[in-house]
Amino acid sequence: MHVHPVDMLRDVDVVVSPINVFLALPEPYKSSVSASLRRAGAVQAPTGEVLADRIHDELRAWASQHGALGRPVAPGTVTPTSAGALADQGIRRIYHAAVAVPRSGTNDYDVLPADITRAAARALALLAEEQHHFDPPLRSVCFPLLGAGRGGLPYETSISALWAAVEADLARGAEWDIHFVVRNPAAAALLEQLPARIRPETALSATRRSG
Repeated sequence: MHVHPVDMLRDVDVVVSPINVFLALPEPYKSSVSASLRRAGAVQAPTGEVLADRIHDELRAWASQHGALGRPVAPGTVTPTSAGALADQGIRRIYHAAVAVPRSGTNDYDVLPADITRAAARALALLAEEQHHFDPPLRSVCFPLLGAGRGGLPYETSISALWAAVEADLARGAEWDIHFVVRNPAAAALLEQLPARIRPETALSATRRSG
Protein backbone atom coordinates (compact mmCIF):
# COMPACT_ATOMS: atom_id res chain seq x y z
CA MET A 1 0.00 0.00 0.00
CA HIS A 2 1.21 3.48 -0.90
CA VAL A 3 -0.13 6.50 1.00
CA HIS A 4 0.90 9.44 -1.17
CA PRO A 5 -0.05 11.13 -4.46
CA VAL A 6 -0.18 8.77 -7.41
CA ASP A 7 2.48 10.70 -9.34
CA MET A 8 5.03 9.80 -6.65
CA LEU A 9 4.82 6.09 -7.45
CA ARG A 10 8.06 4.42 -8.50
CA ASP A 11 8.99 1.01 -9.88
CA VAL A 12 5.47 -0.32 -10.41
CA ASP A 13 5.00 -1.73 -13.90
CA VAL A 14 1.37 -0.75 -14.47
CA VAL A 15 -0.81 1.93 -12.90
CA VAL A 16 -4.58 1.72 -13.36
CA SER A 17 -6.17 5.14 -13.86
CA PRO A 18 -9.91 5.91 -13.74
CA ILE A 19 -11.44 7.70 -16.70
CA ASN A 20 -14.91 8.49 -18.03
CA VAL A 21 -16.52 6.39 -20.74
CA PHE A 22 -15.71 9.06 -23.35
CA LEU A 23 -11.99 8.44 -22.66
CA ALA A 24 -11.60 12.17 -22.03
CA LEU A 25 -8.78 13.07 -19.66
CA PRO A 26 -9.27 15.98 -17.26
CA GLU A 27 -7.12 19.08 -17.63
CA PRO A 28 -3.65 18.49 -16.17
CA TYR A 29 -3.98 21.25 -13.57
CA LYS A 30 -6.76 19.35 -11.76
CA SER A 31 -6.18 17.15 -8.71
CA SER A 32 -7.65 13.78 -9.74
CA VAL A 33 -5.65 10.60 -10.27
CA SER A 34 -5.99 10.78 -14.05
CA ALA A 35 -5.06 14.47 -14.16
CA SER A 36 -2.00 13.83 -11.99
CA LEU A 37 -0.85 10.98 -14.23
CA ARG A 38 -1.42 13.07 -17.38
CA ARG A 39 0.65 15.90 -15.90
CA ALA A 40 3.45 13.62 -14.69
CA GLY A 41 3.54 11.72 -17.99
CA ALA A 42 3.99 14.83 -20.12
CA VAL A 43 7.42 15.82 -21.44
CA GLN A 44 8.19 19.29 -20.12
CA ALA A 45 10.79 21.94 -20.84
CA PRO A 46 12.89 23.25 -17.92
CA THR A 47 10.46 26.19 -17.75
CA GLY A 48 7.49 23.83 -17.27
CA GLU A 49 6.19 24.23 -20.82
CA VAL A 50 4.57 21.00 -22.07
CA LEU A 51 6.47 19.72 -25.09
CA ALA A 52 4.54 16.48 -25.53
CA ASP A 53 1.26 15.46 -23.84
CA ARG A 54 2.03 11.79 -24.40
CA ILE A 55 -0.65 10.01 -22.39
CA HIS A 56 -3.40 12.27 -23.75
CA ASP A 57 -2.18 11.86 -27.33
CA GLU A 58 -1.87 8.06 -27.09
CA LEU A 59 -5.34 7.77 -25.57
CA ARG A 60 -6.85 9.80 -28.42
CA ALA A 61 -4.96 7.68 -30.95
CA TRP A 62 -6.41 4.50 -29.39
CA ALA A 63 -9.92 5.98 -29.46
CA SER A 64 -9.51 6.99 -33.11
CA GLN A 65 -8.18 3.56 -34.08
CA HIS A 66 -11.13 1.84 -32.41
CA GLY A 67 -13.81 4.24 -33.68
CA ALA A 68 -14.47 5.70 -30.24
CA LEU A 69 -13.61 9.38 -30.74
CA GLY A 70 -16.52 11.44 -29.42
CA ARG A 71 -18.64 8.48 -28.38
CA PRO A 72 -18.71 6.43 -25.18
CA VAL A 73 -17.16 3.02 -24.75
CA ALA A 74 -18.80 0.36 -22.59
CA PRO A 75 -18.23 0.81 -18.84
CA GLY A 76 -15.42 -1.49 -17.75
CA THR A 77 -13.38 -0.95 -20.93
CA VAL A 78 -9.63 -0.68 -20.28
CA THR A 79 -7.36 1.22 -22.64
CA PRO A 80 -3.55 0.82 -22.44
CA THR A 81 -1.03 3.57 -23.10
CA SER A 82 2.61 4.08 -22.30
CA ALA A 83 3.48 5.93 -19.11
CA GLY A 84 5.12 8.79 -20.97
CA ALA A 85 7.68 10.61 -18.85
CA LEU A 86 6.73 8.44 -15.86
CA ALA A 87 9.01 5.83 -17.41
CA ASP A 88 11.80 7.71 -15.64
CA GLN A 89 10.20 6.58 -12.36
CA GLY A 90 10.00 2.94 -13.42
CA ILE A 91 6.33 3.09 -14.48
CA ARG A 92 5.90 1.28 -17.80
CA ARG A 93 2.18 1.26 -18.62
CA ILE A 94 -1.01 3.14 -17.76
CA TYR A 95 -4.26 1.20 -18.01
CA HIS A 96 -7.18 3.64 -18.30
CA ALA A 97 -10.29 2.09 -16.73
CA ALA A 98 -13.53 3.56 -18.07
CA VAL A 99 -15.78 3.45 -15.00
CA ALA A 100 -17.28 6.96 -14.79
CA VAL A 101 -20.51 7.66 -16.70
CA PRO A 102 -21.21 11.42 -17.00
CA ARG A 103 -24.59 12.46 -15.63
CA SER A 104 -26.38 14.52 -18.27
CA GLY A 105 -26.62 18.24 -17.54
CA THR A 106 -24.27 18.13 -14.53
CA ASN A 107 -20.57 17.94 -13.70
CA ASP A 108 -21.15 14.68 -11.82
CA TYR A 109 -20.58 11.02 -12.66
CA ASP A 110 -22.25 7.72 -11.89
CA VAL A 111 -19.99 4.78 -11.04
CA LEU A 112 -21.32 1.26 -10.45
CA PRO A 113 -19.35 -1.20 -8.29
CA ALA A 114 -19.93 -3.91 -10.90
CA ASP A 115 -18.16 -1.76 -13.50
CA ILE A 116 -15.21 -1.33 -11.16
CA THR A 117 -14.95 -5.10 -10.74
CA ARG A 118 -15.27 -5.56 -14.50
CA ALA A 119 -12.57 -2.96 -15.20
CA ALA A 120 -10.19 -4.41 -12.60
CA ALA A 121 -10.65 -7.90 -14.05
CA ARG A 122 -10.01 -6.57 -17.55
CA ALA A 123 -6.89 -4.73 -16.35
CA LEU A 124 -5.51 -7.96 -14.89
CA ALA A 125 -6.37 -9.86 -18.09
CA LEU A 126 -4.61 -7.18 -20.15
CA LEU A 127 -1.60 -7.43 -17.86
CA ALA A 128 -1.47 -11.16 -18.62
CA GLU A 129 -1.74 -10.46 -22.37
CA GLU A 130 1.02 -7.86 -22.35
CA GLN A 131 3.26 -9.40 -19.70
CA HIS A 132 5.81 -11.05 -21.99
CA HIS A 133 5.88 -8.24 -24.56
CA PHE A 134 8.24 -6.40 -22.22
CA ASP A 135 11.71 -7.15 -20.95
CA PRO A 136 11.69 -7.79 -18.07
CA PRO A 137 8.10 -9.04 -18.13
CA LEU A 138 5.40 -6.96 -16.47
CA ARG A 139 4.68 -8.19 -12.97
CA SER A 140 3.27 -5.44 -10.73
CA VAL A 141 0.08 -3.38 -10.93
CA CYS A 142 -1.21 -0.55 -8.77
CA PHE A 143 -4.87 0.36 -8.25
CA PRO A 144 -6.25 3.61 -6.85
CA LEU A 145 -9.69 3.39 -5.27
CA LEU A 146 -11.69 3.59 -8.49
CA GLY A 147 -14.94 5.53 -8.15
CA ALA A 148 -14.15 6.91 -4.70
CA GLY A 149 -13.39 10.43 -5.96
CA ARG A 150 -15.84 12.25 -8.22
CA GLY A 151 -17.74 8.98 -8.55
CA GLY A 152 -18.85 9.38 -4.94
CA LEU A 153 -18.52 5.77 -3.83
CA PRO A 154 -17.57 5.05 -0.21
CA TYR A 155 -13.99 3.80 0.15
CA GLU A 156 -15.14 0.41 1.39
CA THR A 157 -17.40 -0.06 -1.64
CA SER A 158 -14.53 0.65 -4.01
CA ILE A 159 -12.16 -1.63 -2.11
CA SER A 160 -14.67 -4.50 -2.14
CA ALA A 161 -15.35 -4.06 -5.86
CA LEU A 162 -11.63 -4.05 -6.69
CA TRP A 163 -10.81 -6.97 -4.44
CA ALA A 164 -13.51 -9.14 -6.00
CA ALA A 165 -11.51 -9.07 -9.26
CA VAL A 166 -8.09 -9.37 -7.60
CA GLU A 167 -9.13 -12.30 -5.41
CA ALA A 168 -10.63 -14.16 -8.38
CA ASP A 169 -7.42 -13.71 -10.37
CA LEU A 170 -5.22 -14.89 -7.50
CA ALA A 171 -7.46 -17.90 -7.00
CA ARG A 172 -6.84 -18.88 -10.63
CA GLY A 173 -3.10 -18.94 -9.96
CA ALA A 174 -2.02 -15.45 -11.05
CA GLU A 175 1.25 -14.27 -9.57
CA TRP A 176 1.03 -10.49 -9.64
CA ASP A 177 2.42 -7.99 -7.17
CA ILE A 178 -0.71 -6.03 -6.26
CA HIS A 179 -0.34 -2.45 -5.03
CA PHE A 180 -2.90 0.12 -3.88
CA VAL A 181 -2.32 3.87 -3.77
CA VAL A 182 -4.41 6.25 -1.63
CA ARG A 183 -3.98 9.73 -0.20
CA ASN A 184 -6.58 9.65 2.57
CA PRO A 185 -5.65 8.07 5.95
CA ALA A 186 -9.21 6.77 6.32
CA ALA A 187 -8.87 4.86 3.04
CA ALA A 188 -5.49 3.53 4.15
CA ALA A 189 -7.02 2.28 7.40
CA LEU A 190 -9.69 0.37 5.50
CA LEU A 191 -7.10 -1.18 3.20
CA GLU A 192 -5.09 -2.30 6.22
CA GLN A 193 -8.14 -4.32 7.30
CA LEU A 194 -8.33 -6.09 3.95
CA PRO A 195 -6.25 -9.18 4.89
CA ALA A 196 -8.73 -10.00 7.65
CA ARG A 197 -11.52 -10.22 5.06
CA ILE A 198 -9.63 -12.50 2.68
CA ARG A 199 -10.44 -16.20 2.74
CA PRO A 200 -7.62 -18.05 4.59
CA GLU A 201 -6.54 -20.11 1.57
CA THR A 202 -6.35 -16.98 -0.64
CA ALA A 203 -4.41 -15.04 1.99
CA LEU A 204 -1.87 -17.85 2.32
CA SER A 205 -1.51 -18.11 -1.46
CA ALA A 206 -1.07 -14.33 -1.88
CA THR A 207 1.51 -14.20 0.93
CA ARG A 208 3.59 -16.94 -0.65
CA ARG A 209 3.57 -15.27 -4.06
CA SER A 210 4.47 -11.83 -2.75
CA GLY A 211 7.53 -13.30 -1.09
